[in-house]
Amino acid sequence: MSRPRRSFPADFKAQIVVQLLTGAANPAELCRKHNIKPQLLSHWKAAV
Repeated sequence: MSRPRRSFPADFKAQIVVQLLTGAANPAELCRKHNIKPQLLSHWKAAV
């Protein structure tokens, strides 16, 4: 069986994108820290 799909609240996504855009952390650090894929982070960034 496959694992259920994870969902992230909008405020969590916004917080991560703000950290990325302000330069508080680079994309690799954010992905490792929050256990997300780089593609997902780029999708969130594009949505802003």
